[in-house]
Amino acid sequence: MAPIDFVFEWWTDLSEKDSKYVKPLKSRDIIEKKENIIIVEDEVKMLGRKMKYKVKVTLNPPYEWLAEYEGSVAKAISKYKISEVGEGTRLDYESHIEPRGWFTRLFSPIISRFLISVFSTEMDAYCRALEDEFSMRR
Repeated sequence: MAPIDFVFEWWTDLSEKDSKYVKPLKSRDIIEKKENIIIVEDEVKMLGRKMKYKVKVTLNPPYEWLAEYEGSVAKAISKYKISEVGEGTRLDYESHIEPRGWFTRLFSPIISRFLISVFSTEMDAYCRALEDEFSMRR
């Protein structure tokens, strides 16, 4: 199990290589990196459609961060918090998605079920990648 400081650094060290971890994320461009703010542009492909999102990530050390997504079909806010649990680390994640446009709002109840599945699969993939990277550094 990775220690909490490694986990926080891994999750918040955003880079172009992040797109190799999960299928929906096709590309990530780092626009700006400051001490506690990172701006990226993500291109994702879901439901057969490519979408771009500008993402502002605000780091709240020691172990929290906030991601604000702005896109043409939706905007979202995701809150992340990690904590030590026994000898491991726990990640709590909460996201609020606001659809834009009448078409997206109309189908959001159906799409939301799909997104929950996608996010769950993504989290599993990221956690596996984190553990793999930690085990290689030992």
